[in-house]
Amino acid sequence: MCVVDVKVSNLDDVLMYHADFLSSCLKDCMLTSPDLLKIVHKLLMVCVMFSNFIQVDTSFRYTSSR
Repeated sequence: MCVVDVKVSNLDDVLMYHADFLSSCLKDCMLTSPDLLKIVHKLLMVCVMFSNFIQVDTSFRYTSSR
């Protein structure tokens, strides 16, 4: 975690530093590239589909073994 020691004198400065912080977070997380976002979204959807499959498969095995 990075600690920044910045002195602000008014609300406009706070808002400016906050907007800069949010922009840097988006860049650091690579959320500004639409192509990359599509790939990440597809990967997350595959993970969700797999977890749903495993959940259904596990519940089916549990009920059929009784």
